[in-house]
Amino acid sequence: MQENSQKPLLVHLHLYYTDMWPEFAGYLSNLSDYNYDLYVTGVEISPEIRQEILSFKKDAKILITENRGHDVWPFLSVLNQVDLDNYSYIIKIHTKNTSSDVPIKTNKRIFTRVWMKKLLIEALIGSPQIIKQNLENFSKDPKLGIIGSKYLITSQPRKLLDVIDKIDPIAQKIGIKDTSDKTFVEGTMFMAKADLMKIFQNKFTAQDFTPSEKTGSGGALSHVMERVFCIGITAAGYKIKGFDKRIDLEIASIILRIKRFFFLKKVSQTGKKTIKICKIPVYSKHINKE
Repeated sequence: MQENSQKPLLVHLHLYYTDMWPEFAGYLSNLSDYNYDLYVTGVEISPEIRQEILSFKKDAKILITENRGHDVWPFLSVLNQVDLDNYSYIIKIHTKNTSSDVPIKTNKRIFTRVWMKKLLIEALIGSPQIIKQNLENFSKDPKLGIIGSKYLITSQPRKLLDVIDKIDPIAQKIGIKDTSDKTFVEGTMFMAKADLMKIFQNKFTAQDFTPSEKTGSGGALSHVMERVFCIGITAAGYKIKGFDKRIDLEIASIILRIKRFFFLKKVSQTGKKTIKICKIPVYSKHINKE
C-alpha cells in the first residue's frame, strides 16, 4: 500500500534498448508496495518482451512511439494522454547506451556512462527504502518539486553551451517566463510532483522533434527540453534536490581521474584521435568516422 499519498504514482519507462528490460524490471520491483500506473514506451517491442512486461505488471500500458526526441518525446506523448490530477508524483526513467567510453564530467567529478545510468536510476527507485525516503522528502518539503541524483543536478555553464540560445523561445512557448535558474538533472531521469508537469502537456507533437539518430550532441529540441523540464519547476518556485550519497562513486571517480591522467585516448567530433600520457600528447591523427 502506498503510504505517502492516496493518489497513485505515474511511472514512465522508455525502453529503447529492450534487452535491458530484466534490469529495469528489477528496479521497478522496488515499487511493489506502492500503487502505480506503468507506461512503457519503445520504438520496437517484440511480442516476447511485451509478454514479459505484462507478466511483470498485467495492467501496464505499452506504447510504440516514433524514434524522435530520444526519451523526451515518448515522455511527452505519455503526458499528453493522461490526466495528471489522478497522480501524486511522476517517475521518469529510460534505458541508456553505456557502450561509449567517453566519460561524463559533472560538478568536478568524472565517471563512466555505466555509473551515470546507475546514479540516475538508483537515486529514484534503487531500493524500497530509497523510494520511501523520496516520498517522505516530498511530504516534508512542500516546495520540493523534483528529485534526481545530486551528482547529476547541475547548472554548469558548459552544460548549456549548445542550447543556451534556444531555451527562452521554447520556455515562452510553454508559458515559462523566468529562465534565470538553469539548474537541471543531466540525463533526464527524475521524480516530480505530477501537477507541476501540467505545463508541458499538449505543447509538442512528434514532428517537432528530429529523428533520434540525427540529434547528435548539439542543440536539438530533446536537449533543450532536458533543461526546460527543470527550468519550469524552478520558475514556479520549487526546488530540485538530490538525496543520494555514494561513497563508491567518490572512489570510482578518483580512480578514473588518476587513470585518465596517466593514459587518455579520445576521438573528437571532427574525427581527430589523440593519445595523451601524463596529459602530454604523444599521438594525434585524423581518422574517418563511420
